[in-house]
Amino acid sequence: MVCRAVATKRTRTALRTPLAELLATRIRSQSEFAETEVPYGKAYAVAAAGCSPAELTEIGATEPTPRPRTRRSKSIDKAAPAAARNSDTEIPVQTPVNA
Repeated sequence: MVCRAVATKRTRTALRTPLAELLATRIRSQSEFAETEVPYGKAYAVAAAGCSPAELTEIGATEPTPRPRTRRSKSIDKAAPAAARNSDTEIPVQTPVNA
């Protein structure tokens, strides 16, 4: 019984090993590709300034993937009025209306 379990485990490991190796290679390749995105975009922009889109397509160049735009959050200092930012400003005491 123990021998069969060990054999099953070895078989499963042997089946997964090629996939794991390919995944590691794929991750490295994707990382290397990602490193070329910014320089490619800059080079494409320079080339696009002097060449037509047809000329760029002719050499196999594709338009670079646009980077996602990030929204900047408004800081509290910009949103708050100047009086509220002043630490010397006193907040009036609130009293109940129907007292």
